[in-house]
Amino acid sequence: MIFENEKEQKEKFAVLLLKNPNNAYDVACRLYPNDVSRSMFIFNHWQSDPYVEECQDKLLEEFGEEHFLPTKAELAREIWDRAKAAYDDDSFTKLMRLYADVLGYIKKSDVNIDNRQMLVSPKIMILPAIEQASEDVWENCLKEQQRSLTLDPASRS
Repeated sequence: MIFENEKEQKEKFAVLLLKNPNNAYDVACRLYPNDVSRSMFIFNHWQSDPYVEECQDKLLEEFGEEHFLPTKAELAREIWDRAKAAYDDDSFTKLMRLYADVLGYIKKSDVNIDNRQMLVSPKIMILPAIEQASEDVWENCLKEQQRSLTLDPASRS
């Protein structure tokens, strides 16, 4: 690439470094693919250059950090390349599943989770205070009480 001046080179380096912040040497080599000594100089000196940092700050403020993240296609390409180079079937399978998920080949079920609380009316037995009643009277009182407890709350009165 041919640049008019060093300022323009640093601006280009700042943009490329935002897109690939963990590999400044690769960024420098992309600016000067046929000049290893110039790439090494850029790699060693421009990462912490005040003008480069200022350019990055302005770019981040203007476009936001997400602007410099890979696109869906770039992400899919990276996963695809890694899957093709996978060293075992398990890694290949996981990467291909991720690839299919990123591109939307895996259909997600439309599951609606209802987190609303439901009113639960427990069935309880309240023992009536029947003193010295016969067993038949006692049993009939309990049956009547359970019948009234199991009725719809709106119909109780």
